Amino acid sequence: MIRKTCAFFIGAFLVCLSVSAKPGDWKRLGNPGEWLGTTAGTILGGKLYTTEGSGKLYVTDLTAGTWKEIGKPDFAGTRFMFAVDQTLYTIELDGALYAVNPSDGSWKSVGTPGDFKLTTAGAVLGGKIYTVDSTGDLIEVNPADGSRKKIGKPDFAGTKFLFAVENDLFSIESDGSLYRINPADGTWKGVGKPGDWALTIGGTVVGKNIFTAESSGAFYVTDPSTGKWVKLGENDFVKTQHMWAGGENIYSIESDGSLYEIYLK
Repeated sequence: MIRKTCAFFIGAFLVCLSVSAKPGDWKRLGNPGEWLGTTAGTILGGKLYTTEGSGKLYVTDLTAGTWKEIGKPDFAGTRFMFAVDQTLYTIELDGALYAVNPSDGSWKSVGTPGDFKLTTAGAVLGGKIYTVDSTGDLIEVNPADGSRKKIGKPDFAGTKFLFAVENDLFSIESDGSLYRINPADGTWKGVGKPGDWALTIGGTVVGKNIFTAESSGAFYVTDPSTGKWVKLGENDFVKTQHMWAGGENIYSIESDGSLYEIYLK
């Protein structure tokens, strides 16, 4: 949280002054618990779009923490959400890919129904959606028509998280190892010490760095070019369920349904 220090007394009153936020500090946005039941989300145009188990699609103003429902409650089966250009894309439990209009929540099916039933992780790079399947396949998806192209060998069955940093993909595997992946041919190599990210429960990318939260509550920034990482802030993130990058900060939703803004500067 943003720290306060109690500095001096005026009469009988103790005066507390706010201290400037430091990297890893965070503050709650909106009312506690308002994002309970969130299943997927992404940030587009400085706004947070989320789906809930009820099927509702919401847009949240990240400056005020206020939200409103968009369209019809058609998103009860949403597992993943991505932003490409000015469109939202969702992957559903039945493996369907949908293009969603962020202004009114209207949607249309893209590609072949069921193609994404085995998807376990994904990231957006260069206008394409890259996904991994439980079979280990790395797939490049053209969001315009849903067409899919397998990249390289099926080496990614253990992938838990997939990130896009500059021109490369990075994965965190089930054994906690970090890998750099060439999106052109699927070749990969380890970065950093194997197993260092074993406790990761959520993550996102800002600029050239990967930020992750761990089940211990720790929050880390990793330089993916070297695998070196630094702990930020306090152990506040043990309940993190979702994490997204927005501008110069990161936004998380905790298991109690509360939304937080995490400072990086």
